[in-house]
Amino acid sequence: MMKMNRPLKPEWLRQNFKKWGRKYKENKELNKEYKPEYKKKRVNILLLPILRTATKKHCAFCDDKITKGTIEHFRPKSEFPLYSYVWRNLFPSCNICQEKNNRFSKYLLKPDRKSYSFNKYFLYNSASGEIEVNPKAIDEDKIKAEVTIEIYKLNSPEQIESRMDCFENYSNKGIERDKLPYRFIFIK
Repeated sequence: MMKMNRPLKPEWLRQNFKKWGRKYKENKELNKEYKPEYKKKRVNILLLPILRTATKKHCAFCDDKITKGTIEHFRPKSEFPLYSYVWRNLFPSCNICQEKNNRFSKYLLKPDRKSYSFNKYFLYNSASGEIEVNPKAIDEDKIKAEVTIEIYKLNSPEQIESRMDCFENYSNKGIERDKLPYRFIFIK
């Protein structure tokens, strides 16, 4: 999970997010699907490229490279329907991290927070391929790291294997870090 520098909210989103959130909530209560459009294009199709640019085409949570990806609602829209189109609630995500199954915790880390940095909360263990809680973190930060690892499945067998392959294949090739998946592996 690398620091995400969130761009400014698109003006068209600023003008419509409350209305779209209310309509999403109303339709959800009626068991109907709601997919708003802006200028005859689905809103999520317009938002995803902007969000992907903010993370240099990486998942905001596991930091794997994403080609298409999806939008992760940090506060799940099923539980927080009025947050469905709130700019700071939207993140580019891979399919694995998207599968958090509407789970949320007040301890879940947000990569766009000013105070966030990978090394404050985590360490990468190149021998095991796991993301570990930084033992130097203060108690509440350790809880935040543990919750984030668990909810986003950052140490799933697929994630570990992929990180191990990445570390093995790229650690000595001098490739620009932003072009690699799992950029935190290469932080010194």
